Amino acid sequence: MSRVLVGFVLFLLALGTLRTLGCNDDPCGSCDDGNPCTRGSCDYVNTSGTMSCDPEDYGPTCRHSDLPNGTACGGGNVCVNGACTENLCADCADDGSSCTIDCDFRTGECEHIERPDGTVCSGGAGECVSGACCGFPECDDQNDCTANCKSTTGACQNVPLEDGAWAHEDCVCVAAECAPPCEFPGAADECPNRDCLIGNCLPNPDPDQTDGYCEYVPVDNGQPCGELGACIDGVCTE
Repeated sequence: MSRVLVGFVLFLLALGTLRTLGCNDDPCGSCDDGNPCTRGSCDYVNTSGTMSCDPEDYGPTCRHSDLPNGTACGGGNVCVNGACTENLCADCADDGSSCTIDCDFRTGECEHIERPDGTVCSGGAGECVSGACCGFPECDDQNDCTANCKSTTGACQNVPLEDGAWAHEDCVCVAAECAPPCEFPGAADECPNRDCLIGNCLPNPDPDQTDGYCEYVPVDNGQPCGELGACIDGVCTE
């Protein structure tokens, strides 16, 4: 057996011994701060470069983060900004959607606040998009610029993606329709004209996006097209 292999085996044995001794157990101990509206976690990294179990080498630190507003904390109360307080939203009606919060727990004002896009909904079957639970193939409307969602009654509901969203590499969504992407600002031929349509490259509606999209505007009605046709509302009609 080579020296390298022997050394590796000894390292694994030493690591197993340290784990048995509790070196890799939670070095913080309990991070419970007694507040039902916070979650404690242990943050630690062994920066010594050794197999030391000395807490000074691990530098364990308890971190606490607030639970989401509205989390029940006992006695009919709820968490608000990390504190257990009276539930001001007890009388607000539930709209039945797992993608909305039915009240502003800070003020008690009844309103349906959309949960962040990507929040898991419907028991993990979908994700929230613009306040609706989406990701259901059976609701596909064949439009790349809508999310396939379901309403609170289970009926299919197709929610338009935000203007400027990329459905795929050839599709920038504008008014729930696919538009070809273009480099903005770019050359004049970024969006070549089509029969009865003039192409223009416009900036993406999303300011965080650098590329633009092609907008096609109909030419004047009656303009000749094809062999014997004329343009009517952007379509070549013969």
